[in-house]
Amino acid sequence: MLFTLMLVLFGLIMVFSASYYSSISQDGNPYSYLVRHGAWVVFGLVAMAFGALFDYRKYKKWALPILIVSVILLVLVLTVFAAMPAYAAGGFQKDVVDSVVVV
Repeated sequence: MLFTLMLVLFGLIMVFSASYYSSISQDGNPYSYLVRHGAWVVFGLVAMAFGALFDYRKYKKWALPILIVSVILLVLVLTVFAAMPAYAAGGFQKDVVDSVVVV
């Protein structure tokens, strides 16, 4: 868990370093990307804590429905969403759902 937190901190530093000047030119605030990314980091840490405290054996009854939804999303990626970039779908990246399901 410590290594994960170190990677998250490193990611925050990299986001700040890479977006400092573009953030100033777009928003006038050098920390706007950092704050937005930090909010998602907090959300992810809360989700990680919930996942760590939740009994993993209860996931078993949801495994098949989640797998079916994941396969449907993969088929949609090949058909409906093939010409639609992720930002047009509201920033939703379909492969993220599938990687979570596989894990």
